[in-house]
Parts: sequence; structure tokens; C-alpha cells
Amino acid sequence: MKYKIWLFTLNSIVICGLIFWLSNQQGDISYEISGAVTNFTADITHMPENDANDSFPFIYTLEFIFRKGAHIILYFLLGISLNLLLTAIYQIKKIDSKYIKYLSMTMFGLLYAITDEIHQYFVSGRTSSVFDILYDMIGFLIAIVLSEYIKKRKRI
Repeated sequence: MKYKIWLFTLNSIVICGLIFWLSNQQGDISYEISGAVTNFTADITHMPENDANDSFPFIYTLEFIFRKGAHIILYFLLGISLNLLLTAIYQIKKIDSKYIKYLSMTMFGLLYAITDEIHQYFVSGRTSSVFDILYDMIGFLIAIVLSEYIKKRKRI
């Protein structure tokens, strides 16, 4: 069982490192990456060109979805990883309080999201946003709810 703790700890550290690395990308590099993903998606799905009179081109909407979706997905993965880690620890320590586990997970997720935005504030060409923290927490909370749902379904 202890090997699981090491594995899930390493997994959580790698995901935190990936989040940090992505947040550390300068603004022009970050927009270049998301722009490439957006343009690739637009090309393979044969999306129609935007009308010159369009005040909010579709490509910007798609880029917004990808950028905020990345927040949700990364923090979802972090939430799943932390849930697996804490479940393994709680089994070894014979702790039977899922509420403490989920509260500590949520607090970690919130603190990491806040420190990530503070870090991003100091990166050239990047900005911080309370809304990004909200997107991070949406992904994290989806992971918690989904984990609980799966555990209940396994018991049936």
C-alpha cells in the first residue's frame, strides 16, 4: 500500500509542476500555444470564416473555451490525484472521515489556485484573475463529486 502513496504523491507533484510550468510561460508564448491549438481545431473541423462585421469572432470564443477548459482539466486531474493519495493515506491510518478528506483537498486546491494566480501576476505578459481561480475550483470540485459518485456506485 505504501507504494501507492509514493506513486500518487509523485503524480500529484508532476501535475502541480505542469500547472506551474504552464503558468510560468510568458504571455506571448502562452497565447502562441493556445492559438495553435485553436487554429488546429478550426482547421480540422472546417469552421466557417468569421464575418468582417462580426463584433466577437468565433475563433476568440473557441480560444476562450480552450484556455478556461485547460484550467478546469488540469485542476480536475489534480483533484483526482489528490483524492487517490488521501484515500491511500486514510486507509493506512484507518481514518474514516471523508468530510475531512474532501475539506482538506478543497483547501489545498483553493490555496494552490490562489498561489498559481499570484505567481502568474509576476510573469511577463500574463495577468491574474479571480475568474481563473473559479475555473480551477470548478475542475477540482468536479473531481471530488465524481470520486464520491464512483465510490457510491461501486458499493451498489
